[in-house]
Amino acid sequence: MNLEQLKKFRIRDHRELPEQVYERMTRTNPYLKQVHDYPDLLLPHPTLDQIQQHWEPLRERSERVHVEIGCGSGGYLQAWASQHPKDAFLGFELRFKRLTLAARKLTQAQLTNALLVKDRGELLGEYLPEKSLDILHVNFPDPWPKKAHRKHRLFSREFLDRLLIFFRESGEIRFKTDHQEYFRMVLELLQNHPNYKIGALTEDLWNSPLNEENIPTEFERLFKSKGQFQVGFLTAHC
Repeated sequence: MNLEQLKKFRIRDHRELPEQVYERMTRTNPYLKQVHDYPDLLLPHPTLDQIQQHWEPLRERSERVHVEIGCGSGGYLQAWASQHPKDAFLGFELRFKRLTLAARKLTQAQLTNALLVKDRGELLGEYLPEKSLDILHVNFPDPWPKKAHRKHRLFSREFLDRLLIFFRESGEIRFKTDHQEYFRMVLELLQNHPNYKIGALTEDLWNSPLNEENIPTEFERLFKSKGQFQVGFLTAHC
């Protein structure tokens, strides 16, 4: 799907529904309501005015700008934001529960250098001016393993081309996945792109020296405890 098609899939504010319908929905999924409890940290239905009010000041006063696409329940983003308090972090996530849990983590950690948005990462151009992004983090994105569905994958030549508009000089991609075919596909895309150069690279992160500096996601911790899979990790610079 192109960007205009993706925008059509944005969910409208459930509070605009008839009251009885909204209350019934929140009884089934209480996170539809709880997601609004963190107005300074979480934008469940971001508007241009909200982006300018909450994100622009944060971005403009930061040393570096990070984006995490698919930030889940926020453990990875919280760790990075804690370690780099002078940087600004923007986390994209689509699930209400994960966003709410991420906002709780940021609140408990008393972090003020991060913002969460319920939106698709492909639409990051609505949040960033040109030449303003330093590091893009993508951890365990949906691999869409069936061949017929691979067109839905986040990474493509078009996506890499579009990122170049937003990256500053020496911009960096940090990518992790447990899906080996997807990992090799992304690696090949980057190796064949004239504007990217591979930095760190391993197909078995947990048994690599690179694991010493690895910040695991909640998903990663869960499956590492079960010893069930192998994680590929790479960085690329432009």
